[in-house]
Amino acid sequence: MFQYQYCIAVAVVIASCGCDSSTLHLKQSFSTPWYPKWVNYSPSGSDLSIIANDGIYVLNMPSKKLQQLIYRKGCQSCLAFFENETMFLYVDGETKLVDRELSNVTSTIDEYVFVMDCVSIGKSHILLVGTDSIGVEETGQPTILSVKDGKFSDSIVLPGCSKAVSRTCAAAHTEHGYRIAIGYLGDCPAEIYDLQIDSNGKLTIQNNFILPQSSLCLKMSSNATRIASWNGESIVVYAIDENGRYQVLDVDLTSPIGKRLQSAKLLGFETQFLALSSDGSLLAWADEDGIVAIDLNTGEKWSSSTPAACIAISPDGKSIAAGCPQRVNIYDVTPKK
Repeated sequence: MFQYQYCIAVAVVIASCGCDSSTLHLKQSFSTPWYPKWVNYSPSGSDLSIIANDGIYVLNMPSKKLQQLIYRKGCQSCLAFFENETMFLYVDGETKLVDRELSNVTSTIDEYVFVMDCVSIGKSHILLVGTDSIGVEETGQPTILSVKDGKFSDSIVLPGCSKAVSRTCAAAHTEHGYRIAIGYLGDCPAEIYDLQIDSNGKLTIQNNFILPQSSLCLKMSSNATRIASWNGESIVVYAIDENGRYQVLDVDLTSPIGKRLQSAKLLGFETQFLALSSDGSLLAWADEDGIVAIDLNTGEKWSSSTPAACIAISPDGKSIAAGCPQRVNIYDVTPKK
């Protein structure tokens, strides 16, 4: 039986202010034919995946080489690397598994077509959120797909929320397995699941916790100790322990640029404008006013007036990648000494 826990929190509204901030230093800039709508670092940070309207690109950071892996205009909606980085999944009307070395689709599922967000869970599982399948009522229950020998195998449909479509997700390691977070479009609060995966790849659900607010965008630190959540108007950062107990992080999230952060100001997917570093110390977001980054431990802030549709923080927390008009910008985040 699932174990539910609740907490009471007060949302911190992102608002404009006269706060001082350092300028984000533009380290590199790469031209792209289209406006990038999704950027995501590989687990090692050596590659940056990019979804644009004309297909999927991978930018190798050491060589600075931009390679177009998939050419297809239109409807790519998410991309996730597996831990070993030899395979990734993407959705473009079908859910597809790609072997990077072969540059070839090895497995396809046509059931999951309207996927809002996706994230890998270890080496052999992928979490999908969004509507279930074509021709089926939009209950949007989150689904975990298993991968074996380069092919999709089993699937697990999580209980989810019967009143709303799942919208956003995040995943991270814990001492005993994995923790995933799921947000919903509607009145349902965001959920946290603790999972275990045995040596045979079998996945079991251990616990289920509930956050006090709904969420349209969720990001989690790699050790599952912090979660950043946006409900459409405000961002909250939660500190979480191994037993699922939460506290709202007391940090000033007022923005040095722009006005109140709302959906109308976002230039891309709602699930991709917010980023949290692997260690949970750096929070960043992007919209039509520019890019903002905040050190959650010290309160130091950086900003850029360049608008961006999507954003990602490198695994080492030292760089921010942003999908800007016809280019991907890489910014250096250097704390004051």
